[in-house]
Amino acid sequence: DYPSRAWIVRRREEVQDGVQERGGAPGHNPAELVGLLCVQTAGRGGESKVASSHSVFNAILSERPELIEPLRQGFSINLAGKGPTGRLEECSANVIPVFSHYQGFLSCRFNEKQILDGARIQGHELTARQKRAITAVAQTAMRDDIRLDMDFRPGDIQLLTNHTVLHARGAYEDDSDNGRRRRLLRIWINLAQGRPLAPEFADRLNSGPRGEVTVRGRRSSNGPARCRTQTPRERTGNRQRHRMQ
Repeated sequence: DYPSRAWIVRRREEVQDGVQERGGAPGHNPAELVGLLCVQTAGRGGESKVASSHSVFNAILSERPELIEPLRQGFSINLAGKGPTGRLEECSANVIPVFSHYQGFLSCRFNEKQILDGARIQGHELTARQKRAITAVAQTAMRDDIRLDMDFRPGDIQLLTNHTVLHARGAYEDDSDNGRRRRLLRIWINLAQGRPLAPEFADRLNSGPRGEVTVRGRRSSNGPARCRTQTPRERTGNRQRHRMQ
């Protein structure tokens, strides 16, 4: 039963209005799966761009093999407020590989901005080879022979695995006069029995392997709010209630 294996980590309504002249860089969210439900498209643009991280790895290995080692070594990344403290300046305690081989699986964790911000916040000057490696991942993922563009329509649902797919968004412009304001609902999911991950790769939020995400903007008197994973008993109870409805 698939729902019994899923832990909901974070759900947020994503509402964008106006003009976004620049598209997002290819990267990952801090969860194993990311889902998008399209409620309304923008007036123009806003297409989803996805790329296989395995294809990106193979292309770099074939064309610029000297850049693989710094990507395997990884970086301490900025958590952008998603760590246990909720601070925007908090960085990962571990060095997170961009490409990680573990138990026969190749997994990827890449966010160019978080890598660069992590180095800046911690005062670490990236080497020239590290900078070339980061740029190579971003540019390779956007190549026409690797990238897949997807146009959303209202009602469309997209589910991606963050460990094997890089994703980005194209620039867009809303058409508020005609009711075309881009609106997506997003969900982040961790799997109870997910892909095998190396411990240092899995603990990318300073909250333990496959740990929780801090929810910014919702704080209690005890500190930042954190999305809690359901216990097996809670998941079983929820599944039984769903079957009764």
